[in-house]
Amino acid sequence: DKFLENFPDAVIMDFEMPGMNGLELAKFISSNPREGIRVIMISGLVNSEDLQAKVEGLGFKFFKKPFRVEEFFWALSDLKK
Repeated sequence: DKFLENFPDAVIMDFEMPGMNGLELAKFISSNPREGIRVIMISGLVNSEDLQAKVEGLGFKFFKKPFRVEEFFWALSDLKK
């Protein structure tokens, strides 16, 4: 409900969250009538290739921990576009 009230421009989240995992939230965001909300998901799961494909299939960015800080900063700057 808070999400629908505030409509952020971007969301940076981990896959592991209480109540709802990151993929569920990413799907919710992508189905939202307000377009243009950008997402960066981070995960430390060992076998995250399938998750990465699903997240990127929704048009969002995905980073597997550990990741290169430079790549993360590039993704952040790309959110401004």
